[in-house]
Amino acid sequence: MISTSAPAPVSVWLIEDHTDFRRMVAWQINQIADLRCTRAFSTCEEALSVLSKEPAPEVILCDVGLPGWTG
Repeated sequence: MISTSAPAPVSVWLIEDHTDFRRMVAWQINQIADLRCTRAFSTCEEALSVLSKEPAPEVILCDVGLPGWTG
């Protein structure tokens, strides 16, 4: 039997400290059929804390100029 269900979208976590930009990028990611921004964080530390408790996403997009830990 051939499955007709579409593959699950690629899960993406976003780490960006600028709130408006983070929201805009997450929205843009979610407009692409095969991608889904499942989590968005303002710091690497937040993301690492969640990563220790939840399954890892397939992709992490990280700002390279964050306060504290950077991309």
